Amino acid sequence: MRLARTFLLSCLFLYSVSAQSTYFSNSERIRQLIDSSITANTGSLRYSEVKVITPSSFAFYNSYISAMLAKQRTAGILEGDFLAYTIEDAGVSYPELISDIVGADLRLVRSAHCSGNIYVNGSSEIQKFSYSITDTVDYAYKDSVSNNSYGFLNPSIPSSSMFSSIWEPVAIIAALGVAFYLLFTVRKTN
Repeated sequence: MRLARTFLLSCLFLYSVSAQSTYFSNSERIRQLIDSSITANTGSLRYSEVKVITPSSFAFYNSYISAMLAKQRTAGILEGDFLAYTIEDAGVSYPELISDIVGADLRLVRSAHCSGNIYVNGSSEIQKFSYSITDTVDYAYKDSVSNNSYGFLNPSIPSSSMFSSIWEPVAIIAALGVAFYLLFTVRKTN
């Protein structure tokens, strides 16, 4: 009996852990965009040194960017060739709050973006890049994906529209009322 109870509790725990939804954090989304910009734009470039230029609010990404660029690095044509990777803008926003027809399942549309440029000295060309990812996040998980320490990773939450908060339930109740009225009216005439 004790073994069965332990087994049942173990199964319940595993189910509850696997049932929790996993979302990428806002910071991880920005890292994915940085990865995309590096792999797409530095594959054919030759450089021996890396310089990362970011605004102070993005400075905590500097070591990550340097490590990613070091993986991509090939020997430079001349000693001292360097690649300058610059982030001009990056951030996350929640442009829209959506719900199902009843309004019970609230979801946030999340849009992450990252733009900047890449320059190799000795080249006259500056490669600009701009990447974005859009997905949805359950409203209940908004705090777990945000980062309060950095403003660009903690966007404001849009308010729900007047239609979804008041008119959707009124429309559903009215439709049900009309359906019941017609159901019993048709029964009386037969």
